[in-house]
Amino acid sequence: MSLGAAYQLSAHGKLSGEVAMSKYDVNLFSADDKGNDNGFAAKVRYDQSNRTIKILGKPSAISFHTGYEYVSGKFKPLERLRNVEFYRDWSLPLEQLPADEHIASASVQFSRSLQ
Repeated sequence: MSLGAAYQLSAHGKLSGEVAMSKYDVNLFSADDKGNDNGFAAKVRYDQSNRTIKILGKPSAISFHTGYEYVSGKFKPLERLRNVEFYRDWSLPLEQLPADEHIASASVQFSRSLQ
């Protein structure tokens, strides 16, 4: 089950988020060990785009994005959670033991008007 929402905070700012829950029962017909069936994941992102500023007296635009992602070790996605090259890009072994993941991201982009 998942839920996502986005809210336009201002003309340039947008806040978005998603939450998801999974229920994976290894022993479906057993009443034992039911404490590890539920997994959770969440993602929050803030985007500030095309804010006009002056750099060295010339009009410029700045955009920045920040985000945070959490995936519990018990979360079982239906589809691939990471892109195909994620583990190779970060030099991680292909086989990972389940663990909680915390990923923060940020980017800044400057663009100058040619006028």
